[in-house]
Amino acid sequence: LASTVVHNGLPPHEITNWQYFYEGGWHPDPSIFFTEKQAEAERRLAEQEAEGLRRANAAPERVWLLSPPKPALQGEYAQQPGRIERGQAVWRQVGGSGILYSNGLGGLWCVATKEADVVKNIGLLQSAQPHKGQGPQEIEDWQFADGTAWRVDKSIRVTAQKDEGRQMLDKQEQEAQRRAAAAPEQLWLKAPGKASLEGEYKKIGRLERGQAIWQQVAGPGWLYSTAGGRWFIADREDAVKLCGGVIASQAPHQGRYPQELEEWQQYQDNAWQVVASIVVVADRECFEGLVKEPEEKVEPAPQVVMPSKLWVSAAQLAVEGEYAQQKNRMMHGQPVWSQVKGSALIFNLQGEVDNVWGIAESDADACSGRALLRGAAPHEGRPPCDTKMWQSCLQGSWSDDASAHVLPDAAAFKAMLAARELAIHEKNVQETLLQAEIVEDDPLPEFVKPTGNFPPVSHTGSSSSAQGANTSPAHAPPRLDFGNTAGPVPPHFLRQRVAFEVKELLARANLGQGSSAQDVDVEGLIEDCCVAVNEARARGVNLDDGGLSKEVMRTVLLGWDRQRRMGAEDETSPQPPFGEVAEPMFDAEVCVDEDGCLVMPGYVKESGSSCERCTIS
Repeated sequence: LASTVVHNGLPPHEITNWQYFYEGGWHPDPSIFFTEKQAEAERRLAEQEAEGLRRANAAPERVWLLSPPKPALQGEYAQQPGRIERGQAVWRQVGGSGILYSNGLGGLWCVATKEADVVKNIGLLQSAQPHKGQGPQEIEDWQFADGTAWRVDKSIRVTAQKDEGRQMLDKQEQEAQRRAAAAPEQLWLKAPGKASLEGEYKKIGRLERGQAIWQQVAGPGWLYSTAGGRWFIADREDAVKLCGGVIASQAPHQGRYPQELEEWQQYQDNAWQVVASIVVVADRECFEGLVKEPEEKVEPAPQVVMPSKLWVSAAQLAVEGEYAQQKNRMMHGQPVWSQVKGSALIFNLQGEVDNVWGIAESDADACSGRALLRGAAPHEGRPPCDTKMWQSCLQGSWSDDASAHVLPDAAAFKAMLAARELAIHEKNVQETLLQAEIVEDDPLPEFVKPTGNFPPVSHTGSSSSAQGANTSPAHAPPRLDFGNTAGPVPPHFLRQRVAFEVKELLARANLGQGSSAQDVDVEGLIEDCCVAVNEARARGVNLDDGGLSKEVMRTVLLGWDRQRRMGAEDETSPQPPFGEVAEPMFDAEVCVDEDGCLVMPGYVKESGSSCERCTIS
């Protein structure tokens, strides 16, 4: 389910238009409703249940189904009193296993043979379109499952008229008797892989699902039509009722006799596999000729070994990680891998023509054919790790996704993750360098002589000496870890580290070099940053190697910003060029008190506290 519009922050109960996903597309449905009020929810559910009962009471008590593609399902169906599924009545086949119900995947009328299939919303017949409240007898187009796809068949009909229903069934029975009588009396099977089932089969006077049935003359074989409309060959009689067997026609027979079908398949290695050497004929001489023909030596196809483990790397993190093959589980003839630390599955996704590998977020999605990722090309029996290009589904359409990979070993998976992390890191570095280059476009701040009672910090050295300084550090000094200690640090160690940080910062901003060197007082910046670092340590700030770098950058940026603001406030003050050292207002040495404020020794603040507890001089 999904809202038909972007919610823009609105909660679900304030959205009025909703849609459901079915068969690859979204369908709006005004009956979908959300509410935050329990009383309203209970009222609506009660109304829905009452409407379901009303529809069930208005539905016909009996309907008749005519289904030549699935003859085992045709016949009379009686409504089950008091039973409602998805708001609609349910009918059971009289004298059979068919169940006619409304499924929960789009609201289709569906015919199943087991109660478990009703829970799973599956079956062998279904309406071609959602019924939208219409009864099954009002539906014109029906379709049947042939094992690979749904196929519309105009011969499938449902009626609520007793006479019409019986006439249809009688006509169908007569047609079945006619076809059974016209079927060949004898058939011969050639199946090198099942030698015990080879030989002559004789028709017996009995119909199964509207078709003739043959029994092996000198063996355990039975040849019959299943409920799915395929010819099956079983090695025991009870398999006929269960629709089981070891040899089957590749496609539904659609009324054709066994000898008229060209392709057969055999169940082996837990999967159905087409075997070209299996042949059914209606002529003894033809069969004897097949037996006498020397068999061509066919080189066996290389056995494809499916890996026991796979690794998925994808932008969809929910399906990323390690997968292990599930034991004794096949899906559409191929193995299934489940996510080791999650619920995602790699499975064989059936397509209209060919099968591709799919990756679903859950077992339920895989069983319903809903995949988050799928292979861009048919796998042709190769393992998922051989699929080179994958596709992701975005807004109902599939497109190539270069971020998705299925890998055969953990080393390749880790290398893929490392390459992705490296690409992200390089992108972040480029963005950081781009931000540093933007500094060139900003106007240089001007140094303003401060006013008030706080004298400026006096700098050692001059601008001329700074002009000759090399602001591009060649080598970083040894790392200094100040830790949590507030004790003294050798001044030359501190200055060495701070100088490196200042020069590196200026080099990244392309300042302090060439013609711009005369506009920057490098030594003055180093002195300011040394004072700031000592102030931070005096306040108990833990300055490790990374913290010192941040403090230097903060001091430089705050100093420039403060000078801009002071220059804007006092435009009449003389503005010496940036980098020139302003003359100090006092000859005394500058100190910092316990609050981190610059003071003079002996200077008394308005609060009355004096500079008796200087922390740094």
